Amino acid sequence: MLTLGSLFDGLGVFPLTASRHGITPLWASEIEKAPISITKRHFPGMAHLGDVTKLHGGKIPPVDVLTFGSPCQNLSQIGNRKGLGGEQSSLFYEAIRIINQMKPIGKMSIGKMEGSGESFQQKAMQSPSPWVQHIQNSRASLF
Repeated sequence: MLTLGSLFDGLGVFPLTASRHGITPLWASEIEKAPISITKRHFPGMAHLGDVTKLHGGKIPPVDVLTFGSPCQNLSQIGNRKGLGGEQSSLFYEAIRIINQMKPIGKMSIGKMEGSGESFQQKAMQSPSPWVQHIQNSRASLF
């Protein structure tokens, strides 16, 4: 059985999709109350870990698949375009920190980063952007 953890979980789209394909969502990290209430309805047994800045990857249950869609306000065309240095989008680095702290369960895979408009694979093929380089330097692989 494959398991999933979801950082910046939002409305729980990654856990919902994963569960429809036989992957068991174990935990999620989100700070907004409304989205958390939705995922609690869909997944009453899924643990909610709270703020990513307060998590230590070595102290959370290991998973086979980790998904995250860090905030895109600083990346989007309608945002301020400060990139990964912006206040919200710099939370991307928290995901990388957590990945590097996590206990290995095998080869962890990371899905598409939401909010970027393109998948990591598409971005990686065009040019090595800072976020692709950080993931390539972490313990994870992209799919």
